[in-house]
Amino acid sequence: MSGSWLKVSYKNKTGYIASAYTMPLPPPKEGVANLKDYFAQVSSAVGKPLVIKNSKPDLAEMGESSLTKQLYKNGMEWHESREYESGSEVYILPEFSIEQAFLLLRLLKQYPNLIGEKDPFPDRGSKTKTAEGSRTIEVEKDKDSMIIPAPVRRIKIYAEEGIVTDFELFMLNNQAVISWSAGV
Repeated sequence: MSGSWLKVSYKNKTGYIASAYTMPLPPPKEGVANLKDYFAQVSSAVGKPLVIKNSKPDLAEMGESSLTKQLYKNGMEWHESREYESGSEVYILPEFSIEQAFLLLRLLKQYPNLIGEKDPFPDRGSKTKTAEGSRTIEVEKDKDSMIIPAPVRRIKIYAEEGIVTDFELFMLNNQAVISWSAGV
């Protein structure tokens, strides 16, 4: 885990916790179950979402796509792309570490087939068969780190369960990026 030790107090007891188990913003409130709603909980949007539509009438529904982007005052942003039988989402969380973003995803339960509420933070790759198909986790560590074991820089999850889902959680400078796409 990356980070440092933080001194915390709870119910008249004091102790220490790894900063990777805390978040730089409040946790999701009851009923907040996805990142777009969480962003609205912790910050204000900058203007209305930007929607870019593309349509090729000769292809009917197969030729339509849309890209929606929203920026927030605290620097967070989300992008959502929709096309025929596929879609993708990108969320950018400034000041979140990769561990904190993973913890947030566990709390939200937005991608239950990829990250369960009790799944540990992955520190190595794995491949599992599920009743619906398979799931592969790849973990990329910081090869230039002087820390042993090297910190995780990127997590990729690939699930094939009727639809194909690609998921990545990685660090881009001092912000965590969550990328999800799925389609047939």
